[in-house]
Amino acid sequence: LKVPSGIFVPSVVLGSLMGRIIGLAIEYYSINYPYFFIFKLTCSTNNRCIYPSLYAIVGGAAVLGGVTQMTVCVVVMMVEITGQLNYILPLILTVIMAKWVSNALLTHGIYEEISFVNNYPYLSNKEEISVRFSVESMLDLKPKRPVITIPVDGIDLNSLFQKLIENKFSGYPLVTSDQTLQGYVSYNDLYPLVSKRKNGNPYEKPSIELYCLLDIFHGRIGATSYQ
Repeated sequence: LKVPSGIFVPSVVLGSLMGRIIGLAIEYYSINYPYFFIFKLTCSTNNRCIYPSLYAIVGGAAVLGGVTQMTVCVVVMMVEITGQLNYILPLILTVIMAKWVSNALLTHGIYEEISFVNNYPYLSNKEEISVRFSVESMLDLKPKRPVITIPVDGIDLNSLFQKLIENKFSGYPLVTSDQTLQGYVSYNDLYPLVSKRKNGNPYEKPSIELYCLLDIFHGRIGATSYQ
């Protein structure tokens, strides 16, 4: 059963609970055994030196960093949550240690494991993949179907409309007469434009040329017709 609880909140809550339990235990021993050498060196009798809330914050960061195997973003998020820069040093040390332990026990973080469970394709940057092939084998590769292109130098309106009807791809390369790539136009942008120009004027001659211009920077497509 998949419950939409997320990853961030459960990890922080679980780590905070464990951290606060440890903090309360240490606080209890510091009060009842104040002359223990650790507390004697670090704590004075008049000032409180054990804060369970700090242990809760550090515990939440430790669990979140270990589960996700992330470091910098976890520290930044915990600092943003608390609003205290005084805790940045213990958070950094804790998250680094948590990541080391996680790397020793697990190969991947929870995000990668979820990708594996759902059979999503994943290419890890930690693994070295060597693929050997010759240039000759690459030259012998031929597409199973011819590549449908649209010439930017000019194409008959009816021919372009028929090409879009017969080849409903997601997009088409824009090439010159010497097959030099000039850009790319999607089907959803081009088909309404061509259909509107073809059906808008019933007296329009079929020999009118339609020029498709692709604005790479703005993603706009314009059309200009000539008699």
